[in-house]
Amino acid sequence: MSDDGATTDDARSDDGGRLLALSRTIVPERIRRSYALKFGMWFVVLTIIVGVAGLGATSFIADGATGDANQDLLGVTSQTANSIENWNDRNHNLVEIVARNVDENATYTHVERELESESLAAMPAYVTGIHYVDLDAERVLASTTDRNEVGERLASVASSTTPNSRQAWAAESNYAFEGTTGVSDVYTHDDTTKVAYYRRVSNATAADGGRALVVVADLEAADIGIGSDASEDGFVQVVDEDGVVAFDERDRRYGKAYYGGASSAVVETAQSSTAGVNRYSASPAVEYALSTDEYLVAHERVDGTNWVVLRHENPASVYGFASSVERLGLVGTISLVFVVGVFATTLSLRTSRSIDRLKRKARRVEDGDLDVDFSTARVDSIGQLYGAFDATQRSLREQIRRAEAARDDAEQLNEHLERKVSAYSEVMQATSDGDLTRRMDPESENEAMSTIAEEFNDMMTDFERAVVELQSFASDVAAASDRVNENVDEVDTASRRVTEAIQKISDGAEEQNARFQDVSAEVDELSSTTEEIASTSSEVADLAERTAETGREGREAAEAAIESVEEIEQGASNAVAEIERLDDEMEKVDELVAVISDLAHQTNMLALNANIEASRGGGGDEGGEGFSVVAGQIKEFAAESKEAAADIEASLEQIREQADAAVDEVKGASARIAENEQSVRDAAAALEDVADYAEQTNDGVQEITESTQYQARSTEEIVPMVDDAARISERTSEESETAAAAAEEQTAALTEVSESMSSLAATAEELDQELGRFEASKFERAMPAADDD
Repeated sequence: MSDDGATTDDARSDDGGRLLALSRTIVPERIRRSYALKFGMWFVVLTIIVGVAGLGATSFIADGATGDANQDLLGVTSQTANSIENWNDRNHNLVEIVARNVDENATYTHVERELESESLAAMPAYVTGIHYVDLDAERVLASTTDRNEVGERLASVASSTTPNSRQAWAAESNYAFEGTTGVSDVYTHDDTTKVAYYRRVSNATAADGGRALVVVADLEAADIGIGSDASEDGFVQVVDEDGVVAFDERDRRYGKAYYGGASSAVVETAQSSTAGVNRYSASPAVEYALSTDEYLVAHERVDGTNWVVLRHENPASVYGFASSVERLGLVGTISLVFVVGVFATTLSLRTSRSIDRLKRKARRVEDGDLDVDFSTARVDSIGQLYGAFDATQRSLREQIRRAEAARDDAEQLNEHLERKVSAYSEVMQATSDGDLTRRMDPESENEAMSTIAEEFNDMMTDFERAVVELQSFASDVAAASDRVNENVDEVDTASRRVTEAIQKISDGAEEQNARFQDVSAEVDELSSTTEEIASTSSEVADLAERTAETGREGREAAEAAIESVEEIEQGASNAVAEIERLDDEMEKVDELVAVISDLAHQTNMLALNANIEASRGGGGDEGGEGFSVVAGQIKEFAAESKEAAADIEASLEQIREQADAAVDEVKGASARIAENEQSVRDAAAALEDVADYAEQTNDGVQEITESTQYQARSTEEIVPMVDDAARISERTSEESETAAAAAEEQTAALTEVSESMSSLAATAEELDQELGRFEASKFERAMPAADDD
């Protein structure tokens, strides 16, 4: 049900909208802009509606009254027709009675006596005569009126040249059969309008001959009473189908043709329809001296005849009540239109004047005059409208007062905001230049500005802490890199010395092997060269001593290199851990940068809100423009903060990439150090063997030196000992070459480690320089310090 109701309301709304749009299209703009003209237009429309409704109602009532009058007229006419019909029926009965009493074979005398004594005496006064006719001989056998007609032929009677002596009944060639009565046409005889009724008195048909009785009735003498109820301007006539007047209520046209004859529109209409009422003009009204040229004719057929009753009436007499109703309706409609017009004009003028007065006062208010007097004595809707305008004027005054007070407050707030924004701008500029120790003063009359300052200070505190930690971490990485570089340099130096010593040992071993070969070859000459051998043995002893010393130094250097490599590996692990922690810190910095971007967005929204508040509170005043300028500066500061955050994010991204590269390099160096650590250990083991062999060689040389004096005696023993020394020297030479190769590989690995650490140190230095532009000295480094060992 609700949907149907909503649909109906929507349809009505659509219809109303279309009607309103149509009225706007039809009604001119000038009328729609004027209340008086619109009221006048609607008054005209209302007048037309009232007039049409009044005329329609009047016409409806008049038509009803006219219809009733027509029915009354038809009723009277029908009564007249009934009276004539009854009179005609009575005549038929009289003819039938007389015909039954006449003997077909009676003599003239007998018939005449019968007619005069009995039949005629019983007839009404309007019966002027009775005729007895022989149809076979076509002669009049007897008559009660004119004995001269007795014996006359019917044709002679019908065609008599004597004026008023021709009788129409005699012209009838075919009388009715037995059992029926015929009526002749209306005719004039002896200046009298008559009609004849005839009936057969025998059983024979007209073809077989016979006799008939004819009864003549004087229509003018028949007292039927037609038209007794007619008005002074009316009359009644009865006309046959030939247009001959059978009855005339005013006795003027008996037996004469109706006005216009049978072709008259009145006769034709009456003969073609049973009953009806019609209006005509320029007709019998002139002859009968009616008071109007127009007249009404009500017609009704008389059953059993070819007659019609024509009742003529003056339309004013018949339609008097209808005309009165129509006149009264017209007068009432005009009076109602006049009263409505007077009332509407009075109401329109009064309302229009009140509205025009209100419009002038409203325009004064529109022009800025808020002291307009809206008082009025009216208590209707117009008076309430005056009161509403007065209340609106008071409300405007109050709103203007509040607006001015709000404007003053806004100006004070704008000044305060300008000072705070200037101070905040200075702090933001300093922080964008790298001074992270600056903070905003959160005390403000505006809660939003206090919130901005507090959030900015928290942001800068977190950001400064992150920068300090990054700086500390970068310094630690740089210091660790320096220490690693120093240790690598020391190991590299020691490795080079070991390599040189091993090379010398290798060269000495080769030389010793060659000499042992010479000794083996020249054993036979040992005796002669004892002095020379002793001298050579002393040199070999010295060289063996130095070799042993150098082997010990190489072993110590190798052990130091191993320790350094372990320290480097530990430092590299620490560096990897620190760099990974740096990556975590940089993620925190990314979050801080996001916070800075969000705060910049909030600052931008604050600027937008400030612009909106400026447009609401200030309008076109200077205070609103200042507030808008302050909002613009806040928006610019937010944009600069956002750009600074973007720069920091870019720098952190670069640092992250460098840190990732450093981690990869340190991990690679750690892997290479791990690979070379075993080589260094092998070199150290070889150096220990070299040292042991050198000590053994030194012992052997000392023994040779001590045994030189016994050389001569033990030359044969020297030969196997020299062979052993040659073999030992050969093994020493091989081991020296192995140690030299391991030392060279160690040196190459340490060179790669040194290059990697140099790259890490450069990266850490670049990071430290990048963070160095930020001034952040309020926080201590929270990271654990690396060992200096």
